[in-house]
Amino acid sequence: MRGADVTQEVLDDGTTVCHDGDLSSLYACEFCGKPFSPRHRMQRTCGDDVCQNRRRYQNKRASFRRSPVTQSRARARNARWSAVHRSCKKRQPWLVGPPPYYEYLPGGGVELDVRPLPRWPVELRNTRGLHGMITTMVKELAGVGHRPRWPRWTLVPWPGRFGWGVYFWEDEIVDVVADKQVEGELFARHVTISTSPRRRIRAPKVKRRGRMKVDLTTITPVTITSDGRSCPHIEATADSIRNSITREFVNRLGAEEFLERDMVRLEMLSKQTFKATVPLGGKYGQVIGWEGSCQLEVNAPALWLLKCAGLVGLGSRTAFGFGRIRVSEL
Repeated sequence: MRGADVTQEVLDDGTTVCHDGDLSSLYACEFCGKPFSPRHRMQRTCGDDVCQNRRRYQNKRASFRRSPVTQSRARARNARWSAVHRSCKKRQPWLVGPPPYYEYLPGGGVELDVRPLPRWPVELRNTRGLHGMITTMVKELAGVGHRPRWPRWTLVPWPGRFGWGVYFWEDEIVDVVADKQVEGELFARHVTISTSPRRRIRAPKVKRRGRMKVDLTTITPVTITSDGRSCPHIEATADSIRNSITREFVNRLGAEEFLERDMVRLEMLSKQTFKATVPLGGKYGQVIGWEGSCQLEVNAPALWLLKCAGLVGLGSRTAFGFGRIRVSEL
């Protein structure tokens, strides 16, 4: 707090001068407000021990919040100290906190605008046409092809004129695709494709730990498969959801350094799901998955991953618009 004897004077040219007894200066301490004569250009405090300690604490907290690596190292040091001084030999997965992470998810999203509009609305049954249009656009602008197993983007329903947006996983792609206008083809018609400026996706926050109950509701059917897509899951299970969010999904988020997969806990409490079959047509045939809602009991890492999936899609076929979910805490 500013001392009672500290006063400020504003000169005619707008300069503020701080006075404290016989001392006058253009520089004032960030914490107590007392004027001081800086010894170097980076000095921000008056030199009092209390103000210097507050400054160090502020810098330490800011650095801790910014760097997931710093947080991971601090947690590892705390675990080692607890194992020695508190006899915490075995970790309790249900009490693990959310992983430290960056402020934003990798990549970013863009809104699509296509003119003229197609004769019929773009829905899951015909997103293969939109999928092909984006594949061609990315190849022309970014010079990269489509990866069959882990696509480079996710189709997102968007409340706009065209009704769809795209989330790109890679910064290199979204940087060259965003805010562009190119020619393309949709449903065998020549169209002009416009993309909005890049919109970064803020990473979700989980402020609690322990056992938490959540409701997972599908917006579009979720497709989770095994054995190279030969065995689709027609109902929601705890194992299939856990495997979907803890395997390649973690690597795509760039969180493998901060998240231990065996610490993710997820249990099924109840479910109201049923089989969903969507014919895509052409070489894609039909997509089999499940839709509905289920109630889960999760720990903090699982909740964080589910919230990420709520932003970028759960399961496979997200490049066709599948896997859109809504996650809410109960």
